[in-house]
Amino acid sequence: ILPQRELLRQRYLSALLTLAEAESQAGHWEQALVYALRLAEADPLAERGHRLVMQCYVHLGQPHRALAQYDLLCLQLQQELDASPTPATQQLAERIRQEARSHTPKATAPFLDAPDALPLVGRDAERARLVDAVEWAIAGRGGVVLVEGEAGMGKSKLLDAVADDAAWRGAWVFRAVAAEVEEQAWGLLVQAMSPLLTPLHIQQLSLVLEPVWLGVLAQLFPAIAHIVDVPKPPALDPAEDQQRIQEALLRLLHAAGKLAPLVLLLDDLHRADRETLDALPVLARSLDRSPVLLVAAYRAEVKRTDSTRWEVLRAVDQAGVHRRIVLQPLDVQATTTLVQMALGMKRSAPRFSARIHASTGGVPLFVLESLRTLHENGLLFRTDEGEWATPWDSQTEDYDELVLPERVEALLEQRIQALSPVGRALLEPAAVLGVEFPLPVLQAMAPLDGPTFLQGVRELVARHLFVETETHLRFRHDLIREVVYQNMPMTKARTLHRRAGETLLEHDHTAPATLAHHFTLAEDWARALEFHRQAAQEALARSSYRSARHHLEAALEALERCTASGAALPEDPQVELLLQYEHVLDVLGAREPQAAVLDQLARWTTEATCRSIQILCRRAAFLTLSSRYDESQAMGRQALELARSQHDVYGMARALITLARNEDQRGAPAAAIPLLEEAETLGVRDPGLQAQVYLVLANALAGVKQYTRARGAASAALDRYRQLGDRRRQVDVLNVLGIVAMEEGLYAQAEAYHRQGIELSREIGYLFGEVRAQVNLANVHNRTGELGRCIQLYQEVLERCPVLNVDRIEAVTRVNLASTLTAFVGDTTQARELLRWVIEYAQRVEDPATLGHALAILAAADLTDEAWDAARQHLDQARAALEESGELYVLAQLQRTRALFYALRGEGNQALKELEHGVALCQEHGMVGLESWSLAMMGWIHALEGRADEAVSLTQAAMDSLGDLEEMDYMMWYYRYVALDVAGHRAEADQALARSVEKLEAMLATLSPAHQAMSRERVPEHREILAARRRHDEAKR
Repeated sequence: ILPQRELLRQRYLSALLTLAEAESQAGHWEQALVYALRLAEADPLAERGHRLVMQCYVHLGQPHRALAQYDLLCLQLQQELDASPTPATQQLAERIRQEARSHTPKATAPFLDAPDALPLVGRDAERARLVDAVEWAIAGRGGVVLVEGEAGMGKSKLLDAVADDAAWRGAWVFRAVAAEVEEQAWGLLVQAMSPLLTPLHIQQLSLVLEPVWLGVLAQLFPAIAHIVDVPKPPALDPAEDQQRIQEALLRLLHAAGKLAPLVLLLDDLHRADRETLDALPVLARSLDRSPVLLVAAYRAEVKRTDSTRWEVLRAVDQAGVHRRIVLQPLDVQATTTLVQMALGMKRSAPRFSARIHASTGGVPLFVLESLRTLHENGLLFRTDEGEWATPWDSQTEDYDELVLPERVEALLEQRIQALSPVGRALLEPAAVLGVEFPLPVLQAMAPLDGPTFLQGVRELVARHLFVETETHLRFRHDLIREVVYQNMPMTKARTLHRRAGETLLEHDHTAPATLAHHFTLAEDWARALEFHRQAAQEALARSSYRSARHHLEAALEALERCTASGAALPEDPQVELLLQYEHVLDVLGAREPQAAVLDQLARWTTEATCRSIQILCRRAAFLTLSSRYDESQAMGRQALELARSQHDVYGMARALITLARNEDQRGAPAAAIPLLEEAETLGVRDPGLQAQVYLVLANALAGVKQYTRARGAASAALDRYRQLGDRRRQVDVLNVLGIVAMEEGLYAQAEAYHRQGIELSREIGYLFGEVRAQVNLANVHNRTGELGRCIQLYQEVLERCPVLNVDRIEAVTRVNLASTLTAFVGDTTQARELLRWVIEYAQRVEDPATLGHALAILAAADLTDEAWDAARQHLDQARAALEESGELYVLAQLQRTRALFYALRGEGNQALKELEHGVALCQEHGMVGLESWSLAMMGWIHALEGRADEAVSLTQAAMDSLGDLEEMDYMMWYYRYVALDVAGHRAEADQALARSVEKLEAMLATLSPAHQAMSRERVPEHREILAARRRHDEAKR
């Protein structure tokens, strides 16, 4: 590691030297100074960097600072090497001294000449925390750091410092600043990571990233497809596609971290696109074992001004950020240091600085702007001796005479008013264009000739209001632009926005989102409508549904304004916009506005058209989602009758599918079957629609346990999806086939189907499908007693669920794992931890079925721990929740746990009543396996009560109901053994005990050694079986 780190350090130093020399040769002394200072700090004993710093200061008219740098070098060489500078450096210092004596000092200072070169002041603790995070990341423990501060508090300056710190330590550092109008989904992350993707790095990353992920990334980074061949990603549903893109970005970060430690700096996060914001909680959860650090800075006022973004930032924090740093104003001492550094003074000015601090509150930007204002007004100046002075120095005690505005915005307004008319004429169109803008666009918007325009630009740069980048101009600080814009009359702002839109229209590649922004603020509603529609289409093509929602809402508002103004518009645009908007809201799960849009669309359902059928089906589907099943049925019937009247077989098929899904969702799969059989007979030729019919039919048939027909329907759906090449839907069908095979007891087939689903999901990046198949494969292993593999799969799924944000699957997996750990391992501590999350989730989303299941397992854990009072409470709560939800299978299972509670407390009659209720449920609803278990348990309780005949009869009935004795698990054999033992049938009892022990040991053999030991010791039933074997063995001896 050390040789590689030293190699990277030498490359970094060489790059700084090259940049400093190039900038100095070009006469860019301010930028050259920035690189030279970095070089001197990074390699303090190398004289070349110090000489460059000295030369830059001389050219900037600051010989005293050049000589101070020489003194610093002398001190460092003396302390570290007991040496003096080389003759070349000494001669340079002497020439500077001679020239300084012969020239009157220029009225210059760092805050005027090189403000970006000012050191970071008063942030030692914050910088140390960031350096600590960088070093943790380099060691492989990355994450997310949030930096919060009010405007002007120095967030960007702190990011500058951490960039240098990380680069010096060998990390790759990339930075991005959020734009005012974000033109691309995941735009901030894409901007930050694009410089990483050089041709060489793309080739290296292609060695560790699978083709499907390279194909997804190429949608965001087109450069990838120019370097390596990538497949086009198969289509997924909208939400699944967003998950896939998030996963691709995460995999890119992990892969890049293998090339070098990676630090991404995201500035102005409060303006970031929603996709980047939504990805941050995922990154916060996923980077803790990777050499990747993400530092994101945002304005604190987002808490007050944007509740939606603030909720996302809270989610990032709750997901587990590495650090959260809140920048506070500088104290008096730090402000004094900043003033000293800004003015380039050898000694501090405590009284003057204290007054500046009192006026500015210690906000760094306010401090520097105050110094600039005083200097521009002639109230802060250089004396003939080169010292800084004010008019009050000789008579003041505390500089009370120095009056500054109470807000930095007012101070900036003063500075702007002091500009020439030309400078002010450029600021307003620039503020309309945004924080950053191309020079030609600004020139096209400003009614000035070339020389006058250039004179205005140079003034704004010299006054530190504009900054020049390689390709653009930008405001030095967002607050400057905001002050200009807020003070602009509304009529002028509208005019300038229209001019901006028209100017940008003449430039190629202007994003529709940008044009929509300007024409909306110009109140040019017709063009705003057009470009918001285009922006929405672009967003949908990128699966950026939050952005699409914003543009569709803006387009609908623009359409309303056009209509109000009397503009003649056809109805079709409104219907199409509303249909698109409803689809987007459905994807985002925004049910209330979705309901309102569907109500609006209802006005178009009175005509006998295909569109009316489409709207009716969408309204019916929404009502099903809202559990309004009767209303959904009525709406679906209306769609079906309308389709029949039009002889529209495709409309009939869609209406029948909608009606069937409603019946299946309401828990009446038998009612769904004839509807789907009718759809099957329509002769629809569209294989996609045929496949939908067969897939929904397979689910309904499985719901009524017609497994043979269900398998046939699912196979027909699979054939058609293969014909279409729709691999996404093939995964869904494989999932149904796996579940059907498991219910039939065809466990090998079930495992094969789920493994196919996992493999196919991985090929296309279908994360939800992969996780779902893993859960169902774990369920198969649970059924077959392969509990070690089952537990491992459940744990793998739980590691991925927070990243995928699939709370429902996570809840089911936690319940299944907790049940397995309680019943078979006896690890009630981990089970309780798993269930705590489930109970909170179920209460939050008002899911009584999941809540009841979790409480039932918690009650079983209480029994294992002999916590009787807690068990009684949880059993009662579980029954109430399950009865409310109608979850009969789990309710029947609960009756066994309730019976066990009473049996262990010696209340055999009450235990039998609980089991009789459970058997009745099983018989009523065809739950044969559970009925067998309950009958066997009833036999066990009769045996405990000494009723041998009833015990033998009931356990025999349990065996007879199963048909195949291989389906009997070790507990059922144990119950049979106890019944036979009480009845005195020793030989048969010994055989039953032997089968029980054999099956138990087979199950234990699948567990890890630690789990085996815990299971033998902690699970009461296992202790009983093993104790019975010991008694049997001792009796034989």
